[in-house]
Amino acid sequence: MDTHRSTPVVALRPVEAGDEEFLWTWIHGTPDAEWKRWDAPYFHAAEQAAPMGRAAFARSFAPWPDDADRRIITADGAAIGLVTRHEEAPAGGGWWELGILLFDPSRWGGGIGTRALAAWTEATLTETDAHVLTLTTWSGNARMAGAAERAGFRMCARVPESRAWDGRRWDSLRFALLRGDHEGEQASAPEPPARRPELADLTVVTGRIPDAAALRALYDAVGWTAYTRNPDALAAGVAGSACVATAWAGQELVGLARVVSDGHTIAYLQDVLVHPERRRQGVAGKLLDAVFAPFAHVRQQVLITDEEPGQRAFYEACGFRQFGGGGPVPGRTFVRFAG
Repeated sequence: MDTHRSTPVVALRPVEAGDEEFLWTWIHGTPDAEWKRWDAPYFHAAEQAAPMGRAAFARSFAPWPDDADRRIITADGAAIGLVTRHEEAPAGGGWWELGILLFDPSRWGGGIGTRALAAWTEATLTETDAHVLTLTTWSGNARMAGAAERAGFRMCARVPESRAWDGRRWDSLRFALLRGDHEGEQASAPEPPARRPELADLTVVTGRIPDAAALRALYDAVGWTAYTRNPDALAAGVAGSACVATAWAGQELVGLARVVSDGHTIAYLQDVLVHPERRRQGVAGKLLDAVFAPFAHVRQQVLITDEEPGQRAFYEACGFRQFGGGGPVPGRTFVRFAG
């Protein structure tokens, strides 16, 4: 299976009268919309119980086309999301809070959100007197936190266990960007290095088994030397997996995920690794989608990872939930149940 998609052209445009149906459908007209599980879901619970009707939304939408603080995100010209901003009180203080929504889950994980946020940051610094920009999310939304950091924001506040959602307590996270820091970075930015293939040049496939040299180079690059001490065993293990998904930049192997499974009751993610130069580009998410696709009917999808916080955030963003823990051996077990 080839899950390669070329990178779309991302842009922001004013809200238009014709966007009313698109916005109502995603914000109020789609029951249990997936985006609401990640965009402050602790606020959306009440809305889900009593969604705004079509007529009421039409009345609230009336001023949107004249509102410079809202823009539609487009990918290759198609509307896919919304950015917003508001000035924190008191007016004239120079503090603006940004917001971003990508409604369609099929658009997640490919860098679109990062590029849209970067464009909205530039627009806000150009169009307003903002001295500082902030963006607020929560510890369960690893994608949003990552997009904020890639767009130049830095975490400035973390309120522990301040949000209740899905039977757990989560931290509130606030990210900030100062105009002076941003302008300084722009002025001192070095010349870009020679271009490496970007995500647009990357292909994810299943069923293609890399040769031993390519496997060794990738596993060494991520520091998994316990595997490469016996390259023959590594190659045999990969070849013997129930499913292997690989990511390629041209002829270079830059990512791999593999599953071992009985094909009926359990599918276990043995490895997922991405070359350090290819991280934070959505590659791991694409690999997971591809390698688990043949096991959508298998109820238990399981993996074990280390204690690093980013690992937990990533797998929870992919729908896995931690199971057990606290034992004598460091590590976390995650489970995702199908059906």
